[in-house]
Amino acid sequence: MKPRQQVLTVEHTAASPDSRVCRDFAGALMLHEAGFGFADDVFVPAALLQPHGWPAGTLVAGRAVLQYNKKKNKDDWAAVMVKAQNEI
Repeated sequence: MKPRQQVLTVEHTAASPDSRVCRDFAGALMLHEAGFGFADDVFVPAALLQPHGWPAGTLVAGRAVLQYNKKKNKDDWAAVMVKAQNEI
């Protein structure tokens, strides 16, 4: 039996990502005691927040992607980049 192979290519493009899977967000940061947070209904992982030490209520903005949430058994938005709005 031959092994299955899948060939993918990647190339640079000026096209914007599809809004069904990627979107910008902005809002006040709500923090959880475990270190992660939420802003504009977007999950912000602790790894993105730790370097900044922002307090709850900080106005943040960033880019989020749609990803599967195992706990909720559905797709949810998760931040992949975040900055305080005064840093933009």
